[in-house]
Amino acid sequence: MPRSWALVLLSGCVPHLYSSESGDSEPTAWTLPKNTWKQCGTPSSSFYDEPTGYDVGELFPDARVEDQNGDTVSMWQFTDCVTVVDLSTSWCGPCQELATGVDEMYAKYESYGFAYVTLLSQDQFNNDTDHQDLVDWSKNYGVTTTPILADHVYTWEILGGNVAFPRVLLLDRDMTVLNENVGQKDNQIEAAVRDALGLD
Repeated sequence: MPRSWALVLLSGCVPHLYSSESGDSEPTAWTLPKNTWKQCGTPSSSFYDEPTGYDVGELFPDARVEDQNGDTVSMWQFTDCVTVVDLSTSWCGPCQELATGVDEMYAKYESYGFAYVTLLSQDQFNNDTDHQDLVDWSKNYGVTTTPILADHVYTWEILGGNVAFPRVLLLDRDMTVLNENVGQKDNQIEAAVRDALGLD
């Protein structure tokens, strides 16, 4: 996707805490979209006033994106969990390798307050992902217990022109970025997760 297009798309996808059902122009309350994934907690009302971004210490935006079930997922529904945000593409070999261990890692740490979210931005031909791409990713690599999101915007903002996949971020329980580039190997990610969970 051309970078200029990604920036144009982003301008129409400004994260907010507005009620999607009300259509109000003023903030009301954060609403949980209907989906099958757990809600770790409820975003703080202070999130209204905090600037969002992808650098260490910044509040991760409330991306609302379609998952492999056709439902909308809010990133902020994982507030109160330590959350891995995995930026991957269908054509990326290391991304595919990483995906095969996602369910195992999630099962290992879920009870400690852990979430894992995959943002899948491109298919095998560098096109934007669609619903079938998410279903195929789940089926082909056994990712069945965590959300896979069709992301056409946020990945490119996070990468900031440095296109290297997979790119893995780690968010703290307050949805602030702890690490904007954990590493590409499952052992690197697991070590960062254990540290964030206070298990080491």
